[in-house]
Amino acid sequence: MNEKEKKDEAWLALQKIKEEEQKMRQMIENVSQNKASKIVQKAYEQAQKIKDDYIKQAKKEAAKKKETIVKQAKNEAERITKQAKEEINNMNKRLAPLMPEAIEKVRKKIRNYLEKGKF
Repeated sequence: MNEKEKKDEAWLALQKIKEEEQKMRQMIENVSQNKASKIVQKAYEQAQKIKDDYIKQAKKEAAKKKETIVKQAKNEAERITKQAKEEINNMNKRLAPLMPEAIEKVRKKIRNYLEKGKF
């Protein structure tokens, strides 16, 4: 082999090495991109799970709060109803002795109207 052939052969070998290096770089880049893509996908899935867990927990808490509010409202309504009944009973007790007198007054007015045409 002469000097030129050796140089050509060395040059071709160097070119082959450069091509192989480029292929390896490309493979490394593809693997890195693939790994990055998988990492991003996994992070998204974890974020979605965390979000779903928070939503589930928030719904549970909202249901508990709703139940508590409804129970409080029911108790308040029952208390108000009981209080109103007590007030009605108290008013009836106070008014009961006055009823005969009031009835008598109304009876007299009706009789007066029927007899004389005026109140």
